[in-house]
Amino acid sequence: MLVIGTFPNDTRVMQAVLALEKSGVGKDRMLVVPMDHSPDTANSHREIGNPISGHTSVEFGLAFATAVSVIGISRGFMLAWGPILWGLISAASGFALGFGIHKGWERRRMSVMRRKKSSDITVLVECEAAERKLIVSVLWNHDAFAVGECPNDYVNGG
Repeated sequence: MLVIGTFPNDTRVMQAVLALEKSGVGKDRMLVVPMDHSPDTANSHREIGNPISGHTSVEFGLAFATAVSVIGISRGFMLAWGPILWGLISAASGFALGFGIHKGWERRRMSVMRRKKSSDITVLVECEAAERKLIVSVLWNHDAFAVGECPNDYVNGG
């Protein structure tokens, strides 16, 4: 019989493996496999549906430049250099502000996504039917995400 448990990538995996070894399951009957998520290049097609990812930082910068330049032009009538120069100055400032805000927002969103993509670890244990309950309970007691069982006739291709 094959018992499979999935764990978060932290110390609980090692604690579960050590508990299995203490209960008599040898290392030769266990397989610990770190599971990777899809690389970012493979997931790029999934980002298309996200409305935020369709916008670039340049578009946000241009939107901010437009809004801030309107304010700069209207204030420029009262200032020394006039509305044209203040409109250009405020447009450049608005573009830099909008571009920077969007870049920072994207960087933060990507770091949160990377943290969420921390890999899981799968533990496969080959055992006899009599050991099954012990192994399943050890895996559950060490906070496994999921535990599955596969009878020998499936393992051996029968």
